Amino acid sequence: MSRLEADDVLPEELASIVANYVSLAKYHQSCACCDDLTRSLDARLFGGKTGHARKLPKYRNHLTELSGDDGRIELGYLIEIHSDFQGLFIHDGTRVARLDSGQCPLYAEIYDLLFKASCEVDWILIGFYPCLTDQIANAAIIDCRNNMFKESCRRQRLKRTEFLGLGKTEPFLKQSRAGETEIELCADKVNITIENPAEGICPELLFGTAIIDAARALNLDRSGEPYTATISVQLIYELVRMRSKGIRGIVTIYDVMRLLLEIEWAVLKQEIDSFGVRYNISETPDFCL
Repeated sequence: MSRLEADDVLPEELASIVANYVSLAKYHQSCACCDDLTRSLDARLFGGKTGHARKLPKYRNHLTELSGDDGRIELGYLIEIHSDFQGLFIHDGTRVARLDSGQCPLYAEIYDLLFKASCEVDWILIGFYPCLTDQIANAAIIDCRNNMFKESCRRQRLKRTEFLGLGKTEPFLKQSRAGETEIELCADKVNITIENPAEGICPELLFGTAIIDAARALNLDRSGEPYTATISVQLIYELVRMRSKGIRGIVTIYDVMRLLLEIEWAVLKQEIDSFGVRYNISETPDFCL
């Protein structure tokens, strides 16, 4: 698209375009979940009509006919993953960090699909991108020859990762439509108001999931397996992590609840406030809860 001249679009029209774009992006974000990536990848790799896996023999035969030498032909997948898990906490077995937009751990189902795909190709090239820009966040070249997939992933710190918290199998926000927009032109600025029609998260569901998955996080810590956690899971996890050191065997949800109840109210409030300051929670998107 050619660059628009300043006089081609009126300020109100331009503001309306921007507002509608943001409103629609928010709507799609509210309606998305982690497993959307799994379903999309599965369809493109193994789908009956659009999947590439069943077409690989034809690709290879065609290249063989062109080159006349099957021994020199190597096939690979080029995969772009566009995601926004910013604000989630990634635990990789050695450290804890916040994900930026475009960073996408290889969640268990995605990892398993890639492993399945690796059996039929020589290489898998993956580019990780944010949802709204084409600025690459990370990339990986996975060697699939001679069953090297898992070792190649290990060398690049690509690990099979669990997702803890709401938003894994279905959206945790319910939004049936894009929000209405309102444009107000002032002397030297344009005010844009965007409605947020998403329903609030059920507190009982949020807290119950946080308790269950905080227990899972503590057990994954002990086995050294990587995972990501939403804010609520991370908060409960940090509140009970050091207090759970004396528990032998598997940590249960009842252990987590007991440890929380043992914290004095003043101490609990102080630690929650400290958590918010430490991770700047006030500026964290709702979908990280």
